[in-house]
Amino acid sequence: MAVLSIALQYYVHLKLNNDPGWKNIKKYSLSLATIQCLQWLMVAVYIVMVQCIVEIWTAEVVEYNVSYVYHSLFAYFDRDNVPLKGLAKFFKEYSDEEREHAIKYQG
Repeated sequence: MAVLSIALQYYVHLKLNNDPGWKNIKKYSLSLATIQCLQWLMVAVYIVMVQCIVEIWTAEVVEYNVSYVYHSLFAYFDRDNVPLKGLAKFFKEYSDEEREHAIKYQG
């Protein structure tokens, strides 16, 4: 937390001295309590960001797993000794579609 405090103080110092939009802010209005609140806000934003990344990775894994199941069903129905050849095409299309969804999460 100390490193975050120093980084935040440095950021505020740079903004106060270099950013024209910050020129009207009184330097004494940024008390220690304000800086501590900003620190906790930054920590909260970081936690939410990490949680979102984990959810996206989870969704990507689910899409790949569903694609794998559909591809397995495609392989089963695509054999010569299994009837219902139309199902092979159906499962192949859905497998490709789910794989495309997973790839979209990566990009």
